[in-house]
Amino acid sequence: MAAFRPLIHTALTAVLLAAVPALTASAQATAGSSDAGDEPADHREEVATRLEELAKLIGKSGKDDPGDARAIRLVRELTGEYSRSGSSDQADILRGSGRVFLARRRANKDGSRNTRLFLEAAKSLGIIGADADRLLLTQIDSKRHRDDLALQKELILALGKTRTKRARTSLVKLLKDYRPTFIAAAATGLGHFTFEPSKVRKDLFEDLMKALLQAEGNARGQDSTATAIYNAMRGPTNSSMRALSGGNAGSPSAWQRWWNKNKRRDWD
Repeated sequence: MAAFRPLIHTALTAVLLAAVPALTASAQATAGSSDAGDEPADHREEVATRLEELAKLIGKSGKDDPGDARAIRLVRELTGEYSRSGSSDQADILRGSGRVFLARRRANKDGSRNTRLFLEAAKSLGIIGADADRLLLTQIDSKRHRDDLALQKELILALGKTRTKRARTSLVKLLKDYRPTFIAAAATGLGHFTFEPSKVRKDLFEDLMKALLQAEGNARGQDSTATAIYNAMRGPTNSSMRALSGGNAGSPSAWQRWWNKNKRRDWD
């Protein structure tokens, strides 16, 4: 029996080696099937249908357009589909959301406009996140919507939620704007960058602090615009500085003292 053991061992080895390619191919096929299942669906009919309907509603005009309620619902639905979509559908959803801002709505008798659809589009782009920063920047201070301060505020707040470097740079620039609504919204938007490393958060903190100190100094001159700017940005700026640094202070000068003491410490 002992004499047959080498032969048995050799035969078993040959059988196992012959089975390896088949097992490997089976494992690869299974893995490929799993990977394919993990890929987001693309070119979906339900996305295309919603985008087509939204485009038709955007094209309507008139006082208190009855299509806006449905259009708002479509914008929300498409936003919900974004994270579940493939790259092609995502690009289409972004384009469709951007076109919302081209809708024309006549002014009401009091001069106001029904802008709920625009506000919803701005909020939705903030939810979509980083991929939407360019679209948001296109609409911030655009000629078509520049005077709609409620919408501009929502656009700037949404830009902060994208948390991109491009958004961060733009929000810092907006701290130097002359419009209280823009400045206050930019200060709030910068409070979303708490995930950044210590060095970046320190830079943002210093930008906010300098803007607050400047606004306080300008307001002492009793200029009404300067006072409005300081009053509008004080709360949002304090909130964002606390979020970025973990510190707390009650006035611009107190923040300056806190910064002098803590700027070289590690905030992580």
